[in-house]
Amino acid sequence: MTDDTSRGEKNTAKRNGLKGSGKSRKEQTLSSVESHYRADDIEYYYDSWDTGNYYVCIARMYIFAANGRAESPQWELLSDEDGRWDSAHQRIYRNSRADKILRDDLPAHFPPPPNSIPPEALIPVVNRPPETFPSDDYAALTRHIESLKEKTLRVYLVLFEDKYESLVGDGEFHYPQDAFVDRVSAKRFMRKGSQAYKYHLRELSIRLRDGVLDCPDLELMMFDHFSGKDVLSMANRNLI
Repeated sequence: MTDDTSRGEKNTAKRNGLKGSGKSRKEQTLSSVESHYRADDIEYYYDSWDTGNYYVCIARMYIFAANGRAESPQWELLSDEDGRWDSAHQRIYRNSRADKILRDDLPAHFPPPPNSIPPEALIPVVNRPPETFPSDDYAALTRHIESLKEKTLRVYLVLFEDKYESLVGDGEFHYPQDAFVDRVSAKRFMRKGSQAYKYHLRELSIRLRDGVLDCPDLELMMFDHFSGKDVLSMANRNLI
């Protein structure tokens, strides 16, 4: 197993027009294609495989979804905050799990489809402060960090990727497997290998300040799906 800086990982990112820069998945994708698509480029898709969703995609980056099975379907601009944008974007453009249709193919009872990008969606994303968590909720982890001079712990998060889903399924997703307090243990786990899964390593810090814990340098790389809460919970479990 190798880290995500390997040549193979870089080539995968390059093929998808993406780089693991620490920006959000949508920001990375948008920066790589914004010079090739205009805001008036609109495409329509239908996911008959699983969700029953209809999609309106503007400039390939702004994705609206409405469910064809809902009694009163409404168009919703998907957000990258909860992973739905990433899932839909991969389903449409990476793994071709949605069928391209014409505007006239949208169900007749649907509201008119969006034809422009909402102004609020164009506002640049500012750096948000890291999410904080009460230290009392993670007693073992807090005790360990309190013993450290800098009150900061470096952790090594192992993510797993389902190879089948990446190749022919819903897309490539990296979910949290375990968090280790030393790199050697993390690499040992990854070397065990698996025919079904591929592992990825992320390094980040857990900090204790004024009775709360946070992950000040948490950054999601392309296809990552985890949160600060995931990191704290796994690290705490391994220190009990």
